[in-house]
Amino acid sequence: MRGHPVIPTVPRQAKSPSSSTRGIALPLEGRTVLDNRSLRLLDALPSATLLIRSDSTIAAANPAAAALLGYSPARMTGMALESVLPEAGLGHTLVADQLTQEAPVPTFPLAPPKPKRAKARLADGSDRLIDLTLSTFWDGQELLMLASLSAPSADLTGYNQAAIEELQSARDAAQAAVEAKSAFLANMSHEIRTPLNAIVGMAQVGERNVAGSPSAKTFHQILESGHHLLALINDILDFSKMEAGKLSIQDDVVQTAELLRHLVSVCATRAQAKGLTFSIEESPAVPISFVADETRCAQVLINLLTNAIKFTLHGCVKLKLSVRDDRLVFDVSDSGPGLNDTERARLFQPFEQFHTHLQNIGGGTGLGLAISKRLAELMGGELLLLRSSPQGSEFRFVIPLRAAQPACWHQLVSIHAWGLDHELNNLTPALADRQCAIQAIRSLDEVSAHQIHVLLASPKAIHRADQPHLIELIRRGVKVIIVGPESDLGHLPEDVLSMATQLALPASPLRLLHVIEHHHTPTPSAAIPKRLAGIRVLAAEDNPVNRLVLEQMLLQEGAQVAFGHDGAQALELVRTHGAGAFDIVLCDIQMPVMDGFETTLALARIAPGLPVIGLTAHAFETAKAHAREVGMVDYVTKPYMLDTLVEVILKHAIKRATRPEMLLLTSASKASTQQATASVGDLVTSDWEAMHEHFAPHPALLNKLMQTLAETGHEILSNLERAVELRDFAKLRSEAHSLKGAALNLHTPSLAKQAAELQNLASLQAPAAFNQAKELTQSLSRFLAHLKSATPAN
Repeated sequence: MRGHPVIPTVPRQAKSPSSSTRGIALPLEGRTVLDNRSLRLLDALPSATLLIRSDSTIAAANPAAAALLGYSPARMTGMALESVLPEAGLGHTLVADQLTQEAPVPTFPLAPPKPKRAKARLADGSDRLIDLTLSTFWDGQELLMLASLSAPSADLTGYNQAAIEELQSARDAAQAAVEAKSAFLANMSHEIRTPLNAIVGMAQVGERNVAGSPSAKTFHQILESGHHLLALINDILDFSKMEAGKLSIQDDVVQTAELLRHLVSVCATRAQAKGLTFSIEESPAVPISFVADETRCAQVLINLLTNAIKFTLHGCVKLKLSVRDDRLVFDVSDSGPGLNDTERARLFQPFEQFHTHLQNIGGGTGLGLAISKRLAELMGGELLLLRSSPQGSEFRFVIPLRAAQPACWHQLVSIHAWGLDHELNNLTPALADRQCAIQAIRSLDEVSAHQIHVLLASPKAIHRADQPHLIELIRRGVKVIIVGPESDLGHLPEDVLSMATQLALPASPLRLLHVIEHHHTPTPSAAIPKRLAGIRVLAAEDNPVNRLVLEQMLLQEGAQVAFGHDGAQALELVRTHGAGAFDIVLCDIQMPVMDGFETTLALARIAPGLPVIGLTAHAFETAKAHAREVGMVDYVTKPYMLDTLVEVILKHAIKRATRPEMLLLTSASKASTQQATASVGDLVTSDWEAMHEHFAPHPALLNKLMQTLAETGHEILSNLERAVELRDFAKLRSEAHSLKGAALNLHTPSLAKQAAELQNLASLQAPAAFNQAKELTQSLSRFLAHLKSATPAN
């Protein structure tokens, strides 16, 4: 075998040498037959091999060994082993130990050959590293040793150590680059989400306040744009996590109908706006619930569905759910233009965009499919393209089906419909597959006559119904479910909306079953229900605009709110009024004096059991993990989604039999709501004009924001001047960050730009930061002077 020594066998009658002859080599000339054969075999070996006698001299070297070491074979014969292998003493010791034993010498190698990294001395006196394999054997007359030499798999001579150091340096640099990128993205996420929180938060408050009026559509459009921007930010962050191997999966019980409801809320209106038919098809085997990461499942499906809607100009988009081999299968198909061979080959590559020649399809990051494919793999499934042609495309998203709970269909055995026809084209045959049926009625009178318990009605039917009669039927226990496009469901009589349940198209058996099972108890009221009524919230938030947004959202939902401007103030409120004064704490993570993590640890000592929810613009999993470690019960990422915030508060707030009125309310904005009317004449700057122009339709909101800046601006100004005096880069950066956030929310671009430049210079600890700070304090002083002249005294 290549590289192994030749081991001659000993005839059975051959005797091992006596102890008196061990260690004495027989003369080579007395062994001509065997030796000549051995030498011919040695020369034939392709690997560099030395034959070593028991006195540690080289009996022979083959041409490959001589070439490797730089000698001629004749010169090496008779040389001491240590002269060419100075570190080979272990092999010689093994031979010597064997030769001193009384037992007969075996005919097989004394130990399995094991390569060893050793140093070889070359003919020119230099050294090189080699892989050395030593073995011993009895050739019938003498114990010999074979040394097999080879160059290492990676030649480690001379330059090797430098190469290793270079590789280590490159690895360290790459790791540092990854960490720097992660830090940059985390900071960018925070910086973008902070002003986005004000935009989205105020839009949610405004939409809720003017529900049913023409202005609601404007607020809804602002929200849609905010959500689109947020989706782009999340794509970039997810891609960064994917590159760093930090994308995570968090499994929980998923209600299939709730997952579908979310998909419909995001996608149905978009499809309707383009005139596309959007349908959902479920096989009877699809469970009512299963275990998976609901957020990530929704992310993948929304990406597939929004892509299908975006690229389909006419026709249909379909979502089909089925079960195959213990796997849950989601198929998304469309009637769009399809993909060519080149596009299919690049389909799941990051930053790839397709059909760019189509007009009015919108932009994107080109990351959605790459991220979705990785998410599918992390969930133990797959994402693939089933087909693509000029007639359309079909994608398949598959995940393992775990802890599946089958649906019970007896509640759908007898369903009645009023004013619905084509809307139920897909639902009717699907129910028939489950031995259920829908029967049509022509008027409300038939409800009482047939003792109907569940009535599906179209928005048009509800509008033309006798409202008192309809409300009376609901009070008597008839479950009225209004079925129609989501855009039509918001324009219905308020009394009916407060008592009936809505099911946005497209309908499906699981969604219908879920709506019936969770039909709320009728409580007619013209007012929008306040979901946080009576709950007492302590909020620690240093950003004044964020405080204003949070206050508006919580008060609108009926909560009582007290604010601490940092963690230390929040702790003082708890110490002063006792833990029993609050039902929950909302705590910003990044605050001066005492941050959210420190505050949570301190609250655990003085008010154990008082739940703390983290609030932050950082969307990375490391921040969430740290929040859990310090004892936060949950985590809400900015910008706040009103429904999510309410849901998290209701989930964790302490349940109390009675809640006394909280008298310590510290409002985020104070009393004055009068519009600033004073003229500032020639002193009006471009920022001042830009601010007033932007907020012209909302003078009350502008006044609140101006009042907030008036309360905090002088403190920021003083802190900036003090930081310049102390040459404190950290303080400069912190104050510039606060001022930048306020300026962006006030839509004062020049002030925001100056603050951002100072923040960057202070982060780099550049001496120019101090001059920039002086310029910023001058601009801020002038702006505060305008503000003072325009704001009435309290």
